[in-house]
Amino acid sequence: ALMPIHPSIYSLYDILRQKPYSDEEAEAAAEAGASSVAHTKGFSTRTNELCTAVQASEGEMQNFLRILNAVCIEGSWRLLDRVYENDLIEFVLATVEMNGWSFDSVPVQKCVVEVSQDYPEVMVEHALRCLSSEFDDVVCKLDPTKVCVFKAQLLFHNENQISESTLMESWGKMLPSGITPKKQMLIGYAVEQKTPLGPLWKYLDHLSLPFNAEDRMGALFEIKPKWKLDDLQPYMEHLKGPGETLEQLVLRHAREVDGFIVPIQ
Repeated sequence: ALMPIHPSIYSLYDILRQKPYSDEEAEAAAEAGASSVAHTKGFSTRTNELCTAVQASEGEMQNFLRILNAVCIEGSWRLLDRVYENDLIEFVLATVEMNGWSFDSVPVQKCVVEVSQDYPEVMVEHALRCLSSEFDDVVCKLDPTKVCVFKAQLLFHNENQISESTLMESWGKMLPSGITPKKQMLIGYAVEQKTPLGPLWKYLDHLSLPFNAEDRMGALFEIKPKWKLDDLQPYMEHLKGPGETLEQLVLRHAREVDGFIVPIQ
């Protein structure tokens, strides 16, 4: 029997990651005097094309694009190059702090104007969206947890594994005053590994793991020999079939012993 295909966020990611939007492209757009951002010749990822490619409804596609933090540039959806996106978000955050704007009410248009020498409006709004819990064209509310996670990711981009003591100290220093990092914020972004020298944290993004469930569980067990079901959730969530629970999916590829998920063999 043919297996029904259900649309996958990873099929979409596979398409979009082929050509991330980078500094070079941004500079070329600025020099060409393009109103906002250049459109890459021969690389078209409009919503309807993407829906066809990954067999998703428009609603499913919008959800996937939101989870992947894709940006709509002149009608085509793009992922931003990591370095470009980090610099952009750092710059926007610094602008918010420099102006003394409250995280609860950042004036969007003022922010766009302040940053417009360096980044086009679509990018400034993207950065604010990435960090906010509420966003509209007038004002947005930045989410302290998202700011914390972004700063932690910067640390992990320099070093894949960090001891817990170093992590908590360096992370705290990077944050605006009044914001405290907490270990549970790292769930879905990093995993704790016990070592004789104390806990280590290893950066782990679900997008870096194999895209099928069996290989992904294998890769996760290489990182940690046993897992709590809740800790697997961010890594397995997007591989569930229609109507399938997380537990059903995980237990097809592993077993449960004493409250932990472990390999079958």
